[in-house]
Amino acid sequence: MAEHSLQETLEIVVLGRRLKVACPKGQEPALQEAAWELDERLKKLRTHSDLCNREQLLTLVALNLSHELRLAEAKSREYADAMDSKIKVLQDTIEQALIHQTKE
Repeated sequence: MAEHSLQETLEIVVLGRRLKVACPKGQEPALQEAAWELDERLKKLRTHSDLCNREQLLTLVALNLSHELRLAEAKSREYADAMDSKIKVLQDTIEQALIHQTKE
């Protein structure tokens, strides 16, 4: 199957600029939502700061998103580690119960 058939061209709007981007088929709504969120963050930052330079706005929003992603990844790792510990305790408990049951 040709690679181009797995992609769609999607038009998004960011800070009033129309951009055409490649998007995997079926992911168009997610990309549209991401583009909308980016545009909203940029507009909010532009409104609540003295920045008007598009590059500065994009850089600050990208840094904020990167920071949020790192926080979410750390939280996810912490959750996975906590679940691993709980599973280990449950496995140990089950093993001990089985050993105790076999001895009786």
